[in-house]
Amino acid sequence: MPLELAELPPLRELGFDILEVLEQAYFPQPCAKLLESRCSVYAARPNNCRGYRCKVLRRVEQGELDAEHARALVEKATSLRSTIRQLLASIDDRTKSVSSQLETFVQAENLQLGSPEFSRRHPQLGMHLMMLRKVVDEEFLVRKGESTSQ
Repeated sequence: MPLELAELPPLRELGFDILEVLEQAYFPQPCAKLLESRCSVYAARPNNCRGYRCKVLRRVEQGELDAEHARALVEKATSLRSTIRQLLASIDDRTKSVSSQLETFVQAENLQLGSPEFSRRHPQLGMHLMMLRKVVDEEFLVRKGESTSQ
């Protein structure tokens, strides 16, 4: 996520891991400040986070999707993530994001996500991961070139 230079000192104080490349600052994704699907520094979040509108929110704001269907999409993604978290129950640190838990899991199992061996050894986990990626990619992610704010 790109950051503005003026944001760097307060974000560093909040413990953000900031990367600087060619005079541009970023913080890596998934955000370490996202805990249990909520921003733990919401009031002090970076400007790009404040202005971001996922595809679902944009569709609601433009009248293309009603609030009930938007909530159903959020619930679907949240439910899939919860199922994945349950399937990763062997990971001790529940404060980590699902993606961090998954990274730890595949490293401990010496597997590659999406590999035939991963799918063979963990069919339910593989299926739920595939379903979550599909929902997020199709319903929530804003592609490059698409405007993220009105």
